[in-house]
Amino acid sequence: MHRKYLLVLALPSLLMACGGTTIDSLRSGIPNSDTVRLDFPAQSGQALETGQTQQAALGQTSFFYGVTRDTTRLVNGATALVLILVKAITDTPPTTFKDNVAVWGPYTDALSPNTYRLTATDNGNHHYSYVLEGKAKGAPDTAYVTLLSGTHTAATEHGQPVKGFGNGTLLIDWDKAQTLPEHSADVGTALIAYSRMSSTAQVTIDVKFTQVRDLATNQRIDANYGYLSNPGADGRFRFSSYATPGAAIQRFAIESRWQNSGAGRADVVVTGGGLSQPATVNECWDASFKSQYLHASYDPSHDYGSESVCVFTPAEYSPL
Repeated sequence: MHRKYLLVLALPSLLMACGGTTIDSLRSGIPNSDTVRLDFPAQSGQALETGQTQQAALGQTSFFYGVTRDTTRLVNGATALVLILVKAITDTPPTTFKDNVAVWGPYTDALSPNTYRLTATDNGNHHYSYVLEGKAKGAPDTAYVTLLSGTHTAATEHGQPVKGFGNGTLLIDWDKAQTLPEHSADVGTALIAYSRMSSTAQVTIDVKFTQVRDLATNQRIDANYGYLSNPGADGRFRFSSYATPGAAIQRFAIESRWQNSGAGRADVVVTGGGLSQPATVNECWDASFKSQYLHASYDPSHDYGSESVCVFTPAEYSPL
């Protein structure tokens, strides 16, 4: 992913407008880091060891709190490409600007075998679209492939876009990036849909990963993520993925819910993979993220605490 970050930062960019739209209104009319960020409660300076396979004990940092926090970081990392692209877009003017279309590039870093081109369009009514393409240096324009594409509808106040707010979708295609002479090891695609319409509105972000590489098994998997947050109130994060232990497909899904204080709950269900019936795990943590309750259906000897301490009841399992 690091190489893609450098790629985007190297692009000279600034989105355009049609009619009398100003540069400032355009800067406010496209997504930024606040628009598509997943926020999850965290303790300042906290060190987590969530790569362990064992569950936390009573009073220790909650294992599934750590899993959820690390997963939100993973999704934020996947969206970072567009966030850096947006920053680059607002920094410098486009190479060409005609009517409602602006183009940046072709751009080739001095030491890179790749060439890039960014095209952005103002579709009217505060609706924008953009495409990032790449090809081998020296190849004809017909060789361009789409690496990133998206649309954004800006939230407005008094007829003007509000910076950091709106809704839209974006698609990152790492398989297309694999066809370039220089690329990362990432594969598959990520389709991201988001909505953050105001500072008080409910925030939703949904991500569908298709055929990305699971680093643990080196296999391609699909995964879904759904985030919902009410500013200053409760939040929820659902995610699921599919693995293939042996010859059977196994589904692993978590639904995590939390209060503004940080106290929360995770409900986990595992199906398939040779299991005769679904296996579930339920864990609750306090405002300091310490595990207070655990129930494992497959082995009650791991259980501790009482469900009465949970800030959310009953259990809820991810439908993703």
